[in-house]
Amino acid sequence: MKITLMVQDAIYEMGHSKAMFETIRLLPQELKIEEIKIVSYRFSPLEQLLPNINIPVTYVKVPPMPLRPFLIRDIFYQIYSIFYFWFFKKKDEYIIGIGTSALYQDICDIQWIHHQWSPVYLKLFCPKGLLGIYKKLLHWYGLFIEKTFFRSKTRHYLCLSRFIHDYLEKTFSIDKKNLHLAYSSVNTEKFKLSGKSRKEIHQILIEQYPVLKQLDTNRPIILFAGALERKGYFDIIKFINQSSDTYQLIAIGEGEFSSVVQETVTAPQSTLFRINHTKSIEQFYELSDMFLFPSLYDPFGLVVIEAWAMGLDVVVPKGQVGASELIDSSEGVLCYDANEGIPNIAPKIIGIEEKLQRCHDRVPLLTKYSWENKAKLLATLLKGIDAK
Repeated sequence: MKITLMVQDAIYEMGHSKAMFETIRLLPQELKIEEIKIVSYRFSPLEQLLPNINIPVTYVKVPPMPLRPFLIRDIFYQIYSIFYFWFFKKKDEYIIGIGTSALYQDICDIQWIHHQWSPVYLKLFCPKGLLGIYKKLLHWYGLFIEKTFFRSKTRHYLCLSRFIHDYLEKTFSIDKKNLHLAYSSVNTEKFKLSGKSRKEIHQILIEQYPVLKQLDTNRPIILFAGALERKGYFDIIKFINQSSDTYQLIAIGEGEFSSVVQETVTAPQSTLFRINHTKSIEQFYELSDMFLFPSLYDPFGLVVIEAWAMGLDVVVPKGQVGASELIDSSEGVLCYDANEGIPNIAPKIIGIEEKLQRCHDRVPLLTKYSWENKAKLLATLLKGIDAK
């Protein structure tokens, strides 16, 4: 058996890619996989994507395309996936993809449904002028591709959450036997507390991000991470500016529109620390006390589970962030009604001992929804396809 992974950006720091590779690396040896191919525009080092893998791995680099406009990049990859299927796919080779990025797949890991996201997209992400025209084209193309893609009667779909699973069944009439609930999990070897003190972590991060020099470690720290517009950054800024309380917010991520990026905290005594990108997210989790993630739509939200696994308080809307289905009854978690906006929050400093205890208490749930279990499900599906 050979496996081909179709993913536009094989970058470990990207949540959708991380979910794929954490699953693939744990596939049981009994599958007797002879080769893994990764077809992508960009790649993280192999030792990061698939550490200690003892199967030959080949990187198939798609001719480079600029990151934007995304529509052109997306269409080119889809065309390339057809070309690959017709001319390079072997009989005993099975294609696993993410969403609709590749049009020919045996197993699809659903990370996003444009039909589900559509109402918010049209309301918030279609400005006037040429950019607005482009955004509407992108929107219409997304709807068209999904209507075509989800017609398949044989493809299997891994669904990140129950609300994704149910939407696919209801909207596209996909047979239940082809829909498989497969929550993402956390690599607990990577996302675990180092045991260093709050001040030590702060000093380490200051060396990489001097903007954090003014951060006061004697006050509670709120963390946000994600694409600024889609993950609710603007809502956090609005909430802080309208609140009579004072907050420290670290916001990690980049925006699509400059007007949103320029939005900043104006409330007296509250402080914003903006960082575009990091490869040290686990250290930010360890430094922070509360993870605030008012995402407008997120089929899962892996960062939510990562923050939760490292002992933080978590505030997240229910019903539109898949991860909330797993942790809504957990201590230190507030799942709120998105229609009512971010609730009043009172972050507190969580000491290292309390964080360690929380991590210990939360491990059983992570075990239940582990990457290992998702890998077992994927292996079962591959065996079923191979037997036909």
